[in-house]
Amino acid sequence: MHIRPFFLILIVVTLASCSGGISYTSPSPISTLEVSSDMYERSELVVSRGRDVVVTAVLRDETGKDAPITSGYVPQWITGNEKLIQLRPTHETCLVIGVTDWFDNKDFDAEPTTTITLLWSGSKKNIVTHTVVDVGGTWKFNVSGKPPVAVTFRQYGHKIIVLETPDWGTISKNSVSLTLPGIVLTGALSSRSAADGQYVTNDGGAQGTWSATKL
Repeated sequence: MHIRPFFLILIVVTLASCSGGISYTSPSPISTLEVSSDMYERSELVVSRGRDVVVTAVLRDETGKDAPITSGYVPQWITGNEKLIQLRPTHETCLVIGVTDWFDNKDFDAEPTTTITLLWSGSKKNIVTHTVVDVGGTWKFNVSGKPPVAVTFRQYGHKIIVLETPDWGTISKNSVSLTLPGIVLTGALSSRSAADGQYVTNDGGAQGTWSATKL
């Protein structure tokens, strides 16, 4: 049977109207690849030896909004040196494990450092990563002229805080600095469980020595 051109046009128009005018667009192009972590300091990751931290990858489109995560994109997490940092990736998150600190090789001019490379959706992110000595836990302090005292630390990268107080300190390589009630202590770790140094009172009126051992 011969179908007139008019009826062909009518069929095409009818099918188009039934489709509801749906249009399919490709995903927004990815412009940035970022990472987030509790141990991210000044755009660098800091991990304590023997401990692990979670790092999460974040894709953002050209407008700065989070881009949708699709199964078509599989992130790749690559460590620059497995002797320093090991990885346990799970899609957009990765468990980063500190393996080596300054005491493993005292010839280090600085803290052991490597780069984690994240590849995802055509974008690349290099994450400079340091491993530091783990000083978290309880230490017994002997300060000259004062009775011994036990102090419990929680560590966040280079920063160490005294639990339930505003007191805090820092660690870099094996050097430590602490602010405790009324005094400021500076010194160094002689091992992962022992440290000593000098102290001065906040008013500068007295100074002396201190030592500490990890319990």
